[in-house]
Amino acid sequence: MKEFQQEAGADFLLRGDINTIAGQDGGERVKYYNVNLALVNMETNRNGWVGQKNIKKLASQSGAKF
Repeated sequence: MKEFQQEAGADFLLRGDINTIAGQDGGERVKYYNVNLALVNMETNRNGWVGQKNIKKLASQSGAKF
């Protein structure tokens, strides 16, 4: 953690996690991504920003297999 008037070191820390859920919808593979992030002030140890994003990706499967 940064000390008072210390210029060397980070001011903020970005931390978070990414969760993936895979599934099937008909002939398509579906992946859901849940991203949670927080920007933490290193001096006060308080969250400066918190964000969450949900993403859905589709991938169709072809009928040919080798």
